[in-house]
Amino acid sequence: MRRALIGVKRSALIRLRDQRIIDDIVLRRPQAVLDSEEIRIELALRAFTGPAPSPPAGDTADTRRRVAGE
Repeated sequence: MRRALIGVKRSALIRLRDQRIIDDIVLRRPQAVLDSEEIRIELALRAFTGPAPSPPAGDTADTRRRVAGE
């Protein structure tokens, strides 16, 4: 849920910048804070669940597309 909230906050900041309520310089600081929070959450999830599984040997996006008939 926290990751979703970060996305909402990031969208709101970008909307404020696009509406010229804030400029790029003002946008950078809260974006950096959101980036740090996102990384912290990702690292905590990895510590809790372990690293994401690696695809099987020889399994590539091209192979999966060919098998799917794309």
